[in-house]
Amino acid sequence: WEKRARLQKDFEMTDKEVTVFVEMPAVGRYMEEVVGTDKNISRLTLNYILTDYLGLLKKEGKEIEENIGMISAKNFSKLMTMINDKKISSRGAKDILVLLMKEDGDPETVAEKNGLMQKSDEEEIKKIVEEIVKNNSGVVEDYKKGKMAALQFLVGQGMKATKGSANPEVLKKIIIENIK
Repeated sequence: WEKRARLQKDFEMTDKEVTVFVEMPAVGRYMEEVVGTDKNISRLTLNYILTDYLGLLKKEGKEIEENIGMISAKNFSKLMTMINDKKISSRGAKDILVLLMKEDGDPETVAEKNGLMQKSDEEEIKKIVEEIVKNNSGVVEDYKKGKMAALQFLVGQGMKATKGSANPEVLKKIIIENIK
């Protein structure tokens, strides 16, 4: 009960989340090791461990408590920091997680090697946006008429063109600037 109370207090967990970490002590220890003293990544870490990492372990048919350390806590923590610092997208993080399960390593090296670092270079993104706007004139007109879904479509096309590596916020800003 003390551990439940501490997890809820320290990590602002729901009862359901606490139950997972208490009933699987190795997962709880792993989560605390990943977060360490960086409370900025605690919510992100909880989400990625509970949904993505545990899901991948189950999908692979691996015993969770025995295999939770397949990705070192240090590397998992670095991955969470990369997301938090917007160096990689959520989609990129999921892809990196899969790659790290095959062979634990430095997530930044894995991201660079596989083209998963988020692109925020506006000049590079502008070229892609110009092409998207040119090829989707009907959607651009819909956006000009007030259809916000059209903007999301254009952002989606940009994400597709960059294989998910563009920073979606930068992409959206450049699309709006280009359409005006």
